[in-house]
Amino acid sequence: MPAARRKSKHSGPSPARRWQIISSAIVLPAVLVYMWLSNAWSLFQFRSENPHLLCDSSQAERTSLISLDPLIIYVRDFLSPSEISALLTVAESHFGPSPVYDASARGDTRHQGRTSSTAFLPPSDFPVASCILSRARQFMGTALGPSNTSLSDFSVPQLVRYGPGQKFDVHHDAFPQPRMDQSAGRQYNRMASFFVYLEDDCVDCETWFPHVEPAGIRWGPWDTAKSNETESVMPKSDEYYRNERQGGIMFPPISGNALFWSNLKASGQQDGRVLHAGLPVGEGRKTAMNIWAKRWF
Repeated sequence: MPAARRKSKHSGPSPARRWQIISSAIVLPAVLVYMWLSNAWSLFQFRSENPHLLCDSSQAERTSLISLDPLIIYVRDFLSPSEISALLTVAESHFGPSPVYDASARGDTRHQGRTSSTAFLPPSDFPVASCILSRARQFMGTALGPSNTSLSDFSVPQLVRYGPGQKFDVHHDAFPQPRMDQSAGRQYNRMASFFVYLEDDCVDCETWFPHVEPAGIRWGPWDTAKSNETESVMPKSDEYYRNERQGGIMFPPISGNALFWSNLKASGQQDGRVLHAGLPVGEGRKTAMNIWAKRWF
């Protein structure tokens, strides 16, 4: 029979190996703790010395995407109270009957479908209007295309005012066909609109988009036609809500806030989905500002 194997004199790791294991078990966690404390201290110092470089979790978003196609964006605090006051002051003596573009006459005329008042504010004459156009230009970014000093990116801004009973029936901001700018010798159309609210002391004075039903919005239980559920649905908003009788979306005026939307398809033709109306004012007065971005042809 084979001889029995001798037992090893060392049944466990050597003393050196034991010390190595013990050192690893102590030193490695200590190093990790030191690194964590060091990083935490560095972050604390950075935040103390550079508070302006850190994002503020309490900062609310200024815009809401209402509809992606057609593009409609709700903008909060587009104008400050002082800017609103300045606009109302300089425009007060310039209000007159609001015109409507007549394609057959190829010009502006009056129409019973639009009974509001309008004040034109050329930016060359009114610095506050020029400042606000700069803000609109920055908002649109590269959508305006390359800057061209010989062509204006925007039409002359308008302030529009609605008193009791006054309205603007369903209409489109873009022209049926591009319009000739006589001074530039080129045609253009209104590619996009800003509608900025200045005065909101009114009742039944919403802006209505009858053909816009934002995808993904589940309207609140106040609208039984949309949902029978009472939880996890969107409640009625102070900024926009559904027209319960005729469909579409309604925007009550909130001073300083604005609507932005695209008027044209990629082909350059009107996008009929952004037809909209200024509903008849029940009581009070609504004043807003029209800003139209141009697309040149």
